[in-house]
Amino acid sequence: KSGGFMADIYGRVKGSPGIIFSTLGPGGTNLTSALANATQDRSPLIAISDQVSQNDFRTEAHQYVDFVNAFHPKTGITKQTFLVSSADHLSGVFDQAFAKAMEEPKGAVHISIPMDILGSPVNGVGKVLKSSTAKRILPKSTVSTDAVKKILASGKPGLVIVGGSVERSGAQREFLRFIEHFELPVLTTFRGKNALPSDHPQCLGTVSRHLGDVVKDVLGQASCLILVGYDYNEGVKPSMWAGQARVVNMDTYDNRIEKIFTPPSLFGDLGAALRDLIKIPKPTHATSFPLAQVKARVKKTVAEALDVARAGLHPGRIIDAVNALYKDDSVIVCDVGLNKYYAGLLLKSSESNKIIFSNGQSSMAFSSGVMGAKLADPKKSVIALVGDGGFLMDPQEILTAVVYKQPIVWVIFNNGGLGLTEQAQKEKSPNTTHGVRFGKVFFAKLAESCGLYGIRVEPGMSLLPILAAVKNMKRPALIDVPVVYTPRRKSYRE
Repeated sequence: KSGGFMADIYGRVKGSPGIIFSTLGPGGTNLTSALANATQDRSPLIAISDQVSQNDFRTEAHQYVDFVNAFHPKTGITKQTFLVSSADHLSGVFDQAFAKAMEEPKGAVHISIPMDILGSPVNGVGKVLKSSTAKRILPKSTVSTDAVKKILASGKPGLVIVGGSVERSGAQREFLRFIEHFELPVLTTFRGKNALPSDHPQCLGTVSRHLGDVVKDVLGQASCLILVGYDYNEGVKPSMWAGQARVVNMDTYDNRIEKIFTPPSLFGDLGAALRDLIKIPKPTHATSFPLAQVKARVKKTVAEALDVARAGLHPGRIIDAVNALYKDDSVIVCDVGLNKYYAGLLLKSSESNKIIFSNGQSSMAFSSGVMGAKLADPKKSVIALVGDGGFLMDPQEILTAVVYKQPIVWVIFNNGGLGLTEQAQKEKSPNTTHGVRFGKVFFAKLAESCGLYGIRVEPGMSLLPILAAVKNMKRPALIDVPVVYTPRRKSYRE
């Protein structure tokens, strides 16, 4: 599973498929979470599993699993599955697999290779792999830009929600020119945070289903809504803008969902579409969007929801330190849990850092694949932000980092349990919880036993200088930070 997450993260940083090889049987089934995660987060990934010999394809056979059907696209786990039935087919299968993984929306492809095929000679695979990795297949546009131009030329203030497709298609520069030309305020999704710097004057912050009615209020300030790279699986539901008279959807593929999400849409090359749109004259707004007031309200709502003013080792202090030290030439990988809420709403994107979330499947232990970022771009500083529960699901990869001498930093938000599950249980039954607390774990000592530098931040210690020192060590390190999560306010509930 961790290797699959590495391949997923590698694909996001590199822009070409990460490749994971597994054994047959349980080796393949252990890929399930990682493949589903890559597919839902639109990350190109190729998974290759060996399989029992073809003459033993039966459920009674030792370690046989029908991967073609188990990982079939109808399950949502992959975009496509292949079973190689002849060595002569292998080159063609790899060619199709790489093209499918890179075709928008990008995602995971699984290939099963029976053991009798693995022992057969194959010619030409290297050539096919080299040509396939360069492919970037985008669907042809099905709608002209005229409808979008008409809305933009109306002179009424609009608002943009941007998702992950802008970064995935390399259209950040065009997107910035687009929003600046039309003076459009922007809300990002979690996966859309890398589309523009957080300190850009037109960035309102991150839209989240956890912010309650404030998002609806913000959207109500705009006369039209332009969705660029919107993805339903991020949890930002169309009900948030119900009643909005004018909605335009732009993406690299047909992202509409029958009866749920069917706005007027423009599909294809986002960069080309955005360049075309800014050719029209800059409109003169009859009324202006209340940018300053809205930004202040979003900031105030986030601060109240996360209780960021509380003293001590608050989760927000961890994010402050990361923002100060990992704003340039960095990759920040965020795990899932209560820590993810703080990261999603408070982490600041820049032109040279990259923030990575699991936000389709929202897979705990996703950060166990953090080494994929370092393999994809060795020059970047790489850090993983993970809760103690998520870390304990797959802690063994800290040893992998030591073996391969990868200077990655893990920061553990340690609250002694599964905080998000505990809060959900308490909302249903305030005085009763089950299976959410575990005994004390000495994470720093665990790290040291594996050869990492480990340290626990005790009361009175400042995290910022510790993190700065660890970042400069050029060796794997782990920082254990005890935290207390404030129960969610009403505006922070799902």
